[in-house]
Amino acid sequence: MSFAPMLPWWAIAVVFTVLLAGAILVAVVSSGANARWRGTRRVVMVLLLVAIAARPSFGHSRQPAQLSNLDVFFVVDTTPSAAAEDYGGHQQRLAGMRSDIKAIAASLGGARFTLVTFANTNEVRVPLTTDVAALDVAVDLLDPFDALHSSGSGIDEPVAAVTKQLAEAQAERPKRTRMVIYLGDGEQTANRAVGSFAPWAAHVSGGAVFGYGSSAGGRMRYYNGLGQTKSYVLGAEGIPALSKYDPATLRSAAAQIGVPFTHRTAPGPVRANLHLPSTRSAGPGGVGGQRAGEAYWVLAVALGLLAAIELANVARRAASVGRAA
Repeated sequence: MSFAPMLPWWAIAVVFTVLLAGAILVAVVSSGANARWRGTRRVVMVLLLVAIAARPSFGHSRQPAQLSNLDVFFVVDTTPSAAAEDYGGHQQRLAGMRSDIKAIAASLGGARFTLVTFANTNEVRVPLTTDVAALDVAVDLLDPFDALHSSGSGIDEPVAAVTKQLAEAQAERPKRTRMVIYLGDGEQTANRAVGSFAPWAAHVSGGAVFGYGSSAGGRMRYYNGLGQTKSYVLGAEGIPALSKYDPATLRSAAAQIGVPFTHRTAPGPVRANLHLPSTRSAGPGGVGGQRAGEAYWVLAVALGLLAAIELANVARRAASVGRAA
């Protein structure tokens, strides 16, 4: 058995010690068989969460390790303009970003990947992992930010946060190489000058900047908390606003990072557009180290069943209170 914890061990210990103590306390002080069973069930749920966070694996299978010491940072623009419909005809720009991220990850076997998005704030959607399937799921779930709550965006919004991540990754594993891949449209709507991307250059050995959209611009579907709507984002005149692709800002960012810039207009081969750093390689068709079979999903199923029982009990108690009222 081996472990690949989703959080640092100290964080797992601190967070789950508090949760477990609370669940045990509730179980101990509960009176009545049903109450004690509820308390015991919650203790088991917390223990399952601990086990899932530890990410246990059993057995081994041979896996390719072409790029075994590479960390890839995907930095994705999910501002409202990502919904502009001027990629590959009339597709949304975000569709192109999704396609390219998946293609790159599939071509860099053995690397670790992290997914960072930015709009009004930065968000780490996927921490560094070799689990390409988890990355693909997170990419599929990406949506543009709600335009109603957008206060203008700067294409340099993620620079400080990603610089910190890169520096931490370098300090933690100095022998690994890193590359950053920035995907966006270059449109600066914040009322300020674009900041520099140069801080990334000190921490990466490769990567790329990819641009999406057209100079003519595209209308943006409106997204809310539930996803895409049938409406378009409207401008001051009450007609659909246009988001225009700005390659100049993206070229400048690429030059500051020291990586190539490419305008992506349709799905297709993408690895050739990357500046790939030198990494340890098993060679074409080579086989790297052993990779254990993931087992946390079995624990997640058990946790889901207990959570379903808990929700059913909550609904039943709520219905009883309603009838009594």
